[in-house]
Amino acid sequence: MINVIVAGKQPALQYLDMDAAIRHCAAGIGIWQWAATTRAGNRDVVMACAGDVPTLETLAAVQLLRRLAPEIKVRVGQTGGPD
Repeated sequence: MINVIVAGKQPALQYLDMDAAIRHCAAGIGIWQWAATTRAGNRDVVMACAGDVPTLETLAAVQLLRRLAPEIKVRVGQTGGPD
């Protein structure tokens, strides 16, 4: 077994609670339904990211899409492990 602890000196956003983070890391990659624009049907755009800054930028892009083009169906995927 290998344990990895990734820590930074700066405050960081927490996107998942501990239980959700454990499930997400165990899966290796996942879909963040809470960040998607719709839960059903095909998506027009899939946004994917890995790491703290790319995740922040991806969620900012999704927010812009929601505001500027609300008809676009977006899915957000994120890797579940240390970047």
